[in-house]
Amino acid sequence: MHGIREIITITNPREALVLLACKWPAPHDESFFAAMQACSEALGRPETAERARTALLTAASDAGFPSEEDSAIRRPGKQFKPADHHSYRPEV
Repeated sequence: MHGIREIITITNPREALVLLACKWPAPHDESFFAAMQACSEALGRPETAERARTALLTAASDAGFPSEEDSAIRRPGKQFKPADHHSYRPEV
């Protein structure tokens, strides 16, 4: 039996914060809190959005979600291959 297949697309730091604060299905570790901080900072400083995206990708990787190399976490425009579990595609 395959795991849950859910794809969540994040398009901005506010959506990333909602995901992290309300729907994050993994333990809250150091990378989780770093992503929370980076996304919070990016709300008021759009020039930090790439740092927020990187922090969210790191938190997802540390939580065991597919990596960007697996095409489950990707930038807009890249081809997507569904995973057999939660996948996050931050576009922060």
